[in-house]
Amino acid sequence: GVEHIDVKQTLSGGFKAPADIQLLNGEESPRNHDLLGHLIAKSWRSKVDDLDIDFLKEGWSEDILEDGLIARVVKSDTAKSGKDWVVNEVWGFVVIDGVRRFARRYKFTTKNRSEPIYVKLYYDYGGYLAFSYFLMLTELSLSGVSPHGHGSNCACTMCIMNV
Repeated sequence: GVEHIDVKQTLSGGFKAPADIQLLNGEESPRNHDLLGHLIAKSWRSKVDDLDIDFLKEGWSEDILEDGLIARVVKSDTAKSGKDWVVNEVWGFVVIDGVRRFARRYKFTTKNRSEPIYVKLYYDYGGYLAFSYFLMLTELSLSGVSPHGHGSNCACTMCIMNV
């Protein structure tokens, strides 16, 4: 079969969080996401050196540099959604103060913002099936005012994706 990652998401605030099944085959897969609308996603394994965006290459653990990480591109299906955004993301592991952490890095771009948004997320890691909870947000670069008045540093999905 095809290697895949099955993500079960739990969100606060009453938002319905759909399961996210990612086939690691590098092929585009259209879907209708409950929060983000119509989008196209593709996922694959990648060597860090093969990534095109410098921000996504920085700070990984030695084993990730050697073995690779999970890369994704998720973009709006503009013809169906009327939105125009792209998220480049990578998943892997970092070592912070001697502690191994699951990490994700995101670069968000949209025609509605003059500059990209860069985000680094770090999680506790409890084994292959149990990364537990969001631990800290260490970098979020935003400017301007959110589309629904949350303020210039809002990092909610609606502000970042402008949905």
